[in-house]
Amino acid sequence: GSFKSGAGKIGNAVMRISGMNAINEIRKGSFGLSLMGAIGNQIKDGLEFGSLHDTDIRTLKHYGITESDWKVWQLSKLDDLGRGNDAVLTSESIARIADADIKKAAGADVDAAAIRRKAIVKLLGAVNTESDFAIVTPGWRERSQFYGDLQRGTVKGEIARSVLQFKSFPWAFLQRGMDAVANMDGPASKAGMTAFLVASTTLAGAMLMQTRDML
Repeated sequence: GSFKSGAGKIGNAVMRISGMNAINEIRKGSFGLSLMGAIGNQIKDGLEFGSLHDTDIRTLKHYGITESDWKVWQLSKLDDLGRGNDAVLTSESIARIADADIKKAAGADVDAAAIRRKAIVKLLGAVNTESDFAIVTPGWRERSQFYGDLQRGTVKGEIARSVLQFKSFPWAFLQRGMDAVANMDGPASKAGMTAFLVASTTLAGAMLMQTRDML
């Protein structure tokens, strides 16, 4: 028990001291802000759901966002968060939509609170999932694949966990790449995404090796 607890504390301490946890959270927050800003700018420009780019519509539909949800988003007064982020769609901006405005747009007999809540949930779901996809961070899926059949506190389990402890990031990166390929439409698009991932990761690896040689 003490060995298991100590190993876990050491691993967590390494992540905190290296600053990786804080860096990832900052990057996720920045990406989420950029995404909410991009949506807000399209709303600010008065674009209807059907006028969005095909890839944008496909992404929104992937998260269950429909034209009705988009119309609710359009009712919000976009937030000005400073530093050029003057049209950001946030959960707070959706929460401020008046019941009267929702009923005027969707009908007098609708449940305005439920519609507003659904619009917030769908926005946060899309932003959080896209942030996790863009800023690769190992999650429950990677942990279950690595440790799902390993019993804590046993010799086999603790040895395996110590070996795999810092290997979850490259595995998560590979999983996200495979997800990106799977999300493409048609064999040609899948092949193109695969080629892009192979080329970009090979180039990044070469740049890293050159940098290390220079150092």
